[in-house]
Amino acid sequence: MPPAKELRASLRLVTWGCCLFMIFNTGVSSPLILKLIQQLGGTPAQVGLYGGIPLIALSMQFVGALLARRLKARKPAFMIWIILGRLLYLPALLGPVLVPALRNPRGVSWMILFLFLGNLLNHMATPLFYSWMGDLIPRRVLNRYWGVRASWSSAVWVLSYLVIMGLSGIPGFPFYSLILLVVSVSVIAGIWDILLFLRVHEPPPHPQAPEHPVRILLQPLRDRRYRQLVFFFSGWNAAAVCAAVQMGFYLFAVMGMPVWKATLIWSLQGLGTALSAKGWGRLAQRRGCVFLLRTGMMFKIFIGLAFVVITPETAFWILLPVCFFDGMWNAAYGVGQNGLMFECSPDRDRAMFVASMTGLCGLVGGLSATVGGQLIQRLQGLDLHAPWGPLNAFQVIFLISTVLRVLMAFWAWRLPADKPTPGTPWVSDLLDVWPFRAFRYPVGLYNNWILKPDAGGTMNDRG
Repeated sequence: MPPAKELRASLRLVTWGCCLFMIFNTGVSSPLILKLIQQLGGTPAQVGLYGGIPLIALSMQFVGALLARRLKARKPAFMIWIILGRLLYLPALLGPVLVPALRNPRGVSWMILFLFLGNLLNHMATPLFYSWMGDLIPRRVLNRYWGVRASWSSAVWVLSYLVIMGLSGIPGFPFYSLILLVVSVSVIAGIWDILLFLRVHEPPPHPQAPEHPVRILLQPLRDRRYRQLVFFFSGWNAAAVCAAVQMGFYLFAVMGMPVWKATLIWSLQGLGTALSAKGWGRLAQRRGCVFLLRTGMMFKIFIGLAFVVITPETAFWILLPVCFFDGMWNAAYGVGQNGLMFECSPDRDRAMFVASMTGLCGLVGGLSATVGGQLIQRLQGLDLHAPWGPLNAFQVIFLISTVLRVLMAFWAWRLPADKPTPGTPWVSDLLDVWPFRAFRYPVGLYNNWILKPDAGGTMNDRG
């Protein structure tokens, strides 16, 4: 463990790096990119591939985890792979912008190919990062640190979306010029993020005994507790991703929503995450990460329902509050998953345990996204009806996802708790998370008023 001063400096750099990553991630995955796919004539099936193939590339985490056992230092390989992977976003997203011959569905295929290659490199480096952070961050502050980090990075996410919204709302700003500006700045921020890690302390990796690769790959699934978590998070990815990758495209292709409105909706989702992540981190320290998963799963069904019922007239006003609160549940899910992934994985083989979690989840999520896109493509043009009215092909997928999310909420409550239940009611602890914390102010002010000693030293009993 490094000295306290060096540890604080390293964690601060990791947080700043995550903020820069959010600028990168926002620019290369914002509604602008889905609008670009629509402008190029992309289909729902291609959107499914666009969202699913990068997730399938998560399987490269198994390769990264196997290589991590042989590396004497994780930093050089991590930085080289990530930088190369992020540079590939330039031809992926700017190819159709700079080459007019690619401004057609073939340009979408070009995008998918280069995004796949870039994600292969990025995901190969992911186990190195989590193994490195698991050795660097003390367990006593783990959940609290992830909460603070998520809070800061989500605030940057919101600001990035607001900047994109402002740029996309400028009258007469050429669309392809806007893509060129946003993607270029985002990739620069993504490279800067990784360069900060030059100054982050790296504890030496734990020595690894030579073992057969198949035995190494299967080791995480032999751990009963970890196997339960892998299956649970894989199930959640299957339930959520089939619909999630289509939601932004649906707003443009069916709802006819302008880019600035869709961007504002997504920025409110980030605002919900930013306001609540720090509180979720504190709550995880008290009640455990499983409590966060149970809470988040109960409310994650509403985003699917919202997309089932919205119309072009109501979409913007319904999705604004729904996405804000969905961002809160995303923060609970993210802090809970990261906390459990670190707590339940051994120090010596954390890279492979992380790869099993994220790699299998990515494979399942990628297949789910691809199947969802293909199903929408096949259902288009059919006359579909529900008891409350007609359904389009997108709404069928959103409805299927909602049903699966309900089943996942029941599954979350069957997960064994990772911490003993404290004596305080869970609602009172939940009220310590923003924006729920605001509801405590009237009660707190009232209690202070009736309990404040008066001038004579007795308790004022007015009211």
